[in-house]
Amino acid sequence: MRKSKTFRPDRIGSYFRMEWLLLALVTASGLIYNVGLLATPWFEGRLAQCLADILGGNETAAQMAVLVLVYIAVTLLVQVARGDVALSHVTFGYGEKPVLEDFSLTVKQGEQVTLVGRTGAGKSTVFRLLLGLYPPQSGTVTIGGVDVAAIPDGQRRTCISCVEQHFSCGPGTVLEQITLNDPQITGEMARNAAKLAGIDDAIQALPEGYDTVCTDGMFSQGEWQLLSIARAAAADPAVLLLDEITANLDAETEERVLDALRQASRGRTVLSVSHRVYESLGGRTVEIKPQTP
Repeated sequence: MRKSKTFRPDRIGSYFRMEWLLLALVTASGLIYNVGLLATPWFEGRLAQCLADILGGNETAAQMAVLVLVYIAVTLLVQVARGDVALSHVTFGYGEKPVLEDFSLTVKQGEQVTLVGRTGAGKSTVFRLLLGLYPPQSGTVTIGGVDVAAIPDGQRRTCISCVEQHFSCGPGTVLEQITLNDPQITGEMARNAAKLAGIDDAIQALPEGYDTVCTDGMFSQGEWQLLSIARAAAADPAVLLLDEITANLDAETEERVLDALRQASRGRTVLSVSHRVYESLGGRTVEIKPQTP
């Protein structure tokens, strides 16, 4: 009969190293093969036996550990593709003449891409299609492998958000400007987004802080732009769209806005139409050529 290994406190460092190694092996298996492999009885059985040896023969704890590791691996796989953007053979126009014709673009999770081209070439149209404001006349537009038309309104802000060139101020408090009365965005999430954008100090200096009713002139032009970044980042979107938000800003204010964008862009897929943003964030450029008559 096989003798089970017993737990030895003096070797706890080795156990932790072994467990991290096993986690890495499970994750790599899922990435290299597929999630189904993780669920096969043979794989689970072998992993469970290995964990049972480490845990001193406790098979129940080993099976629980297998489920946790599989869950982690699957979660990682989902997160990898969450910010993937794909426009495949898209044709779209506002009238008879197409703005985009058989246009394709693929942007991977975490990649930063700047769209370049003449005015009217279709850069803003790409943004509108990604935001689901218009359906393509042909082709598909997906985020994370999901057609943008199929993304529920309640989940759209967690998928994609846009930092606009001009802040659209609605009625309500500063907090409501950030949350847009979205019940999924808590006050804490809004404040964290404001800190990320570098506008928290200016808000805290207001008479009622985040509960101050917004009025024209309460912020400078640069601060309105920072508030726009906070609004876009509040829901922790996988994809961030950046319009020409640094236009008409002085050098000092522009640097503040660019620094906020660098902070907000970390870990996200970013599409921009701003050359200054491209110079600041890097990445690659994709040229959109206007359609010939």
